Amino acid sequence: MSHPVIAVLGGGIAGLFAARELLRNGYEVILIEARNRLGGRVYPINIEGIELQLGAAYLHDTGDSENPNMLISELKVENGLQSLGQAVQLDSPEITIISEDEETFGFALKQMFEGCNIDRLSPVDRDEMEGSYEGGEDNFFLYDGYSDLLKDLEAELTRNGKCHILKNTVITEVLHNVESNNHFLRTKDGMEIVCGGVICALPIGVLQGGFLKFTPPLPELLDRINSGNARRFVIQFEENFVDQQCSHIIMHDEETNTAFRILNVDYYRKAKNPDIKESNCLVVTYVPLHEKKENLTPDAVMKKIKNCLKERYEQHEGVIESGMIIAECDWGADDYCRGGWSSFNETIIDEDAFNEWFRKINKYCESCNIHFAGEYMSKGGNGTVHGAALSGKQAAFELEKSLKERDMPLDLKQEELFFSWSKHMLEAERGRRYLESNPNAKPGYAPGTVVLYKPSL
Repeated sequence: MSHPVIAVLGGGIAGLFAARELLRNGYEVILIEARNRLGGRVYPINIEGIELQLGAAYLHDTGDSENPNMLISELKVENGLQSLGQAVQLDSPEITIISEDEETFGFALKQMFEGCNIDRLSPVDRDEMEGSYEGGEDNFFLYDGYSDLLKDLEAELTRNGKCHILKNTVITEVLHNVESNNHFLRTKDGMEIVCGGVICALPIGVLQGGFLKFTPPLPELLDRINSGNARRFVIQFEENFVDQQCSHIIMHDEETNTAFRILNVDYYRKAKNPDIKESNCLVVTYVPLHEKKENLTPDAVMKKIKNCLKERYEQHEGVIESGMIIAECDWGADDYCRGGWSSFNETIIDEDAFNEWFRKINKYCESCNIHFAGEYMSKGGNGTVHGAALSGKQAAFELEKSLKERDMPLDLKQEELFFSWSKHMLEAERGRRYLESNPNAKPGYAPGTVVLYKPSL
């Protein structure tokens, strides 16, 4: 008996690793992504031949040769970190901290790392920070980001023709039919897809925003996750003026009690190739809390940063004034993200509540075979790329276990329509026209319905 087709919602790291795991275990997969690109919050851009990161660029908790980071061990990387990109170790002495108030600075820095107001943070996550920055021997910056990883994953997924990647497609409804045990997905443009299981790898902010209708309804437990805000923009200057040994500047704005993490791109570029063309770019990351957003627009923040830099590098005032924003991304306002990295809120008061949350979420997943993946579903790995990847693998494992327990696939009647994926766009358009002229027709049987669950013959 053949495996059912599985739908993976979201083409970020969690969705890509979920699809990869399912393919390796013999399943056919349809990967649905709202954007015109894969990667989600891994978002490399190229400006004048210089690659910059508007999303994830760090590799945390790499471990050692005996206990390596999940991304390193899972991908069986022959050359260690280098196969994931140009890795440069984060080292605390290379950080320049600009602040006049150590106590409020520590508070602001913690809010930046957690992506939310500390008052909304679970006591489980509200531990003291170790030092002033996330440097150390097992944290690395990838100055070319995860571009190679994204390319390799997409190539692997599409190699044998059993993974159908559908970009620019927005899902509006996910329905589990209890009687047939099928799942019906509807898209914004009217397409309908039928499959045998779903992995939902959409960001937690999208799920909390109610942009999709789920049947059964999503558990209210998802509201116990903070969908942290995050904003990032790139300033380019006429020339580089920052100390050559300075990898980051952490600036504390006392007016808004906000910490700005300013990455010196050329520090990492020069670390690997001293002769490489300078980008003259600084990448600014910060968390604009809702009550202060009007004072924390990119233009307002750039003005604050310029004033601060002029005090420190007064001999370069003209160069500093030349700085212009050349790229930006507001992850909190992004329609297909609605937040940066996640954390548990204040209702998760201890480890028992933490474990109970996962137990109840898993109970929902088992009841309808809709499984969640994303960095927020990774125990101890939230906010990290390897945490997202691990959650994708785990969701695939749990879904496969559930399918085996239910002896899937179920027997679909042979007369139910099945259309090949290669013609799905034409068929979907025919289906939409049919439904418009036949409002009482059953959508599941309308001509043009895309059914990606092969009937048993």
